[in-house]
Amino acid sequence: MKNLSIKDNLIITVYRLFLKLSWILHEKLNIRIRGIGVASDWVKSEFSFMFRNCQFIFLPAAARSYGLLPAGIPNEPETHRFLDSVLAHSIDPVVFVDIGASIGEFVITMASKEKVAKVYAFEPHPKTFTALAASARGFGKKIDLHEAAVGDEKGELLFPIAEGSPTGAGFGGAHGEASVSVAVCRLDDTLDLPDDVPVIMLIDIEGGELSAIQSGAKFIGDRQPLIVFEYNLVSRRFFTLEQIRECLKDYDFFRLQSCTGKLDLNLEDTWNVVAIPGNGYWADLRNNRSLFADNE
Repeated sequence: MKNLSIKDNLIITVYRLFLKLSWILHEKLNIRIRGIGVASDWVKSEFSFMFRNCQFIFLPAAARSYGLLPAGIPNEPETHRFLDSVLAHSIDPVVFVDIGASIGEFVITMASKEKVAKVYAFEPHPKTFTALAASARGFGKKIDLHEAAVGDEKGELLFPIAEGSPTGAGFGGAHGEASVSVAVCRLDDTLDLPDDVPVIMLIDIEGGELSAIQSGAKFIGDRQPLIVFEYNLVSRRFFTLEQIRECLKDYDFFRLQSCTGKLDLNLEDTWNVVAIPGNGYWADLRNNRSLFADNE
């Protein structure tokens, strides 16, 4: 990266302070400030920042995908807490599969952990993939990057790129948005791992979660991964939890509580859902009371 000018450094400093202020006002006073995306547009220079002791590269072309990360603040603290707890429970190295990896909030942090042997990352948005690749460069072959969407039919599809909100881009995007042609792969065709390797899957693809799970029916049946998938107001428009249950017949489903990172049984009001298999490496997580809320 080139040396930053005084003006560039000042803009970056103000931008990161704005992110911290926004977070403080929301967390302490429940005041939500708009404009994080607009503030990111001020930044015209590439720079590096640290999040969870990992170095990330900020690329202006993908500015609106970073959220709070440049201020060292997680966008989904509950998911980080849950994954940390799961890794603490594991005694063996695991493989982490991130479908809808964006700029790499989870790819980079998971790859930095000793208990994670390999990370597979799938991201179709051209700009966010470039940013992901920039931050992943130092991990070498530990991170296997795929510039592709994941779906139940291999080929190519038009992908709405949602310039104003790239983290919300997906195949269910609004009519009239700019689109690019992206490759679509199936998990069963792409992932080939030994049977005894424990796998954690994170799926966040704005309504495409069912299709991604269907694309890995054999892989999931054979490997029995622990699965965290998004199920919120957006994804509910494209599939139901019952459709996911039909694909994951031997799994139990739990809500991942916002902020706490604990599990409960309230599946009526969810952002992320955790699916724990009935067999295989992760089955005994159901009996690990430390993962559950007190009232579960």
